[in-house]
Amino acid sequence: MVKNESLSLQRLNDMAIRNIIPYYQLHLDNGKQPATVGETDYVDVRANHSRRIRENGAKSIVLLKNTRSALPLRKPRIMGVFGANAGAAVAGPNYAYNPITGSGPTYDGHLATGTGSGQASFPLLVTPLAALAFRALQDGTMLRWILNDTYTSTDTSALGAGTGVVPGYVNYAQVSDVCLVFINALAGEGEDRTELYNDNQDVQAQQWAVKGGEDGFSVGASSRDLRLSKTVSIRTE
Repeated sequence: MVKNESLSLQRLNDMAIRNIIPYYQLHLDNGKQPATVGETDYVDVRANHSRRIRENGAKSIVLLKNTRSALPLRKPRIMGVFGANAGAAVAGPNYAYNPITGSGPTYDGHLATGTGSGQASFPLLVTPLAALAFRALQDGTMLRWILNDTYTSTDTSALGAGTGVVPGYVNYAQVSDVCLVFINALAGEGEDRTELYNDNQDVQAQQWAVKGGEDGFSVGASSRDLRLSKTVSIRTE
């Protein structure tokens, strides 16, 4: 191209200089760099990233409704936690090793990032249930959970043998001071949600829409907006 004068030598030199400027700007010529880099070599590049992640995550939360100032929670005696999105997936913490199950683009586990170019590789992932369990330990809260989006119980009696409660959405809700519902919808590069209504999560929401204690129900949706055609009822009566 230089010979046929379609590209000047001056322009070629300028491109070459711009290409190697970052190499010297980052002092990669100091002789301390390894000759080769192994894919499995462990390099801890973390600084204060966890603090920034927590700060930005808190800022991204949107509170749509807070009936009777139910939030923040005030050391409830009994808490019910519902939804696969509240707990860990079968394998993790990254999505490449976990299948998407359920009806539509729902993720069978806690969803904390998108896919494609929006995918993140976590060193670890603290699920809502894990965080709530840690706080429940501090506050003396009894914690009950169902992490299956299509769980059904044929037993209509809340109390089982002794002081146990028969697992079930309604049974747990009836004896809880507060219930937290976690739903999600997976999206990423080149693939957005394919529905505004999800059979599994909406069916659950209808079962959860019962009297659930003093503070009623709260909904935690991760990753992006998930619109429910029949909505989740917030009941406080």
